[in-house]
Amino acid sequence: MSVIKFGLRSGTDYEVGKITEHKGKLTWLAVTDNNLDTEQTVAQYGYSHSLLPIPYLTTFRNDPLALCRGVSFTQDPQAPRKWTIVAIFSSAPLKQADQTQAEDPLSRPAKAKWRSQQYRKAIDADRDGNAIVNSAGDYFDPPVEIDQSHWTVTVTKNVSSVPTFILGYTDGLNADGFAIQGVSIGAGVAKLMDLDVSELQIEGEVAFYIFTYTMELRPETWQLSVLDQGFRYVSGDDVKLILDDSTPPRAVTSPKLLDGEGAVLSDPSPSTAVFLDFDVYPEVDYSVLPGITEIEE
Repeated sequence: MSVIKFGLRSGTDYEVGKITEHKGKLTWLAVTDNNLDTEQTVAQYGYSHSLLPIPYLTTFRNDPLALCRGVSFTQDPQAPRKWTIVAIFSSAPLKQADQTQAEDPLSRPAKAKWRSQQYRKAIDADRDGNAIVNSAGDYFDPPVEIDQSHWTVTVTKNVSSVPTFILGYTDGLNADGFAIQGVSIGAGVAKLMDLDVSELQIEGEVAFYIFTYTMELRPETWQLSVLDQGFRYVSGDDVKLILDDSTPPRAVTSPKLLDGEGAVLSDPSPSTAVFLDFDVYPEVDYSVLPGITEIEE
C-alpha cells in the first residue's frame, strides 16, 4: 500500500491585514493504490519527500510571519483512494496550547500512574507466623487462599520505534534495583505484566509510537514456594517408595513431609515443614525501559 500521486493544487489562499492577521492555505491532492490506506500512509509519503510543511516550523512561502499551524488529511468518501491535504498558516500569536503542540512528541517526559490491585495468594501461616492447619495438624489441600493487594505502576512514553527488546521482556523481573518517580524498587520486586505499543502516530514530521507497560510490585518475593512432600524418598543413589507401619508394609497413600534433601522428616509437623523455592521468571535489565529514572548499582 503506497501513494502513487502527490501534488500541490494550483491556486493559493492568502490574506494580509494587520501583523496578526496574515493567513494562508495550501492544498495538495494525493492518490493511493489501496482503499484501506490511511492518513498515516499519505503523511509519511509527504514528509519523507519533503512535500509538506512542518507545523510550527515552516512559514508560508516568502512570508516569515505566517507560521504553519496544522495539516489535515481528508479522504474522499466516494473515492477512498483520493486524499485532500490542507495546510493552514497564520501570523496570530501562539497560544499556550499551540506551544505545547509544537513540542517534539519524543521529548515529552514519561508519565506514570500508580494503582493498587488485588490477587489471590496461597498462604501457610497466619499473621503471627502460626501454621494454618486442620484440627489434626495437617496442612489443607488445596492450600488456603486469601485476598492480597499489591501496587502496579503503568508507564507511558513516546518512542521513535518499536522497542526491539519487548519479545524477551514479558513477565521479566528487574535484575537490579531502580527508582521511579523517587520511589526505590528493590531487585526482583517488579514484574512486567503488560506491554503495549500503539499504532504509528504522526505529529508534524515526527513519527512515533506510544509505548505503555505495567509493572506489578511484590516486595515479598516472586519465587515459587512449594511444600516439600511426596510419596518417595532418597536412599543413597536410589529413590524408594515411602512405606507405612503396617504388616506387611505398604506404600503410603498420602504424601509425607520431606526435609529438603529427599529424606522423610523424623518429626513431621508444621513447625519443621520445609518449603522449596524456585526461580520461575526471567530477570531482565530494566534500564532500557523509558521512565526508569535511576538504576542502582
